[in-house]
Amino acid sequence: MAVFNLLEYIDRIIDEDLKRYLKIKGAVVLTGPKCYEKTVTAQQQGISVLKLYGIDKKEV
Repeated sequence: MAVFNLLEYIDRIIDEDLKRYLKIKGAVVLTGPKCYEKTVTAQQQGISVLKLYGIDKKEV
C-alpha cells in the first residue's frame, strides 16, 4: 500500500503548459470539477492567486 506525504507537491501533467501560458499571457483561469487540485496547482506555478470563492457573479 502506497503512503503519500500530503504536504509534498506532486507534479501534474499541466504544469509545463501552465508555466508557458503564464509567461505568454500573465494570467490563466483553471476550471474543472471540484477536488482536482486546481488551487494547489495554481499556487505552485503562479506568483499570485486570486480566489473568487463566494463572490456573486453579478459583482464581478
